Amino acid sequence: IVEKREEFEQQHGPDAVTISVLTGDFLMPYLLSAIDKGRGMMKMLNRTPVDYLIWGNHEDNLSPADVFAREREYQGTWLNTNMPTHETVEGSACQATHAWLTV
Repeated sequence: IVEKREEFEQQHGPDAVTISVLTGDFLMPYLLSAIDKGRGMMKMLNRTPVDYLIWGNHEDNLSPADVFAREREYQGTWLNTNMPTHETVEGSACQATHAWLTV
């Protein structure tokens, strides 16, 4: 992702705006999450320049306690437009209902 952003900026100038979005189903279904309950994915996402995460329908394949624990570990912006009144939103450091971009 970093290399692609740099390439894009070289082609389009330093004021070029790019975003990266992971559009759900990142905690499940994948084999490692069946074992570690999504811990490895959150570690990877916190080290990868992904601008926004979005809830997917397979995130609920994990128990609510495990999903909420992973949500608390995430250090970026996790967009939540379809469940803004969900119990995890209150006190969340990463969930947002929207994000404004200046282009």
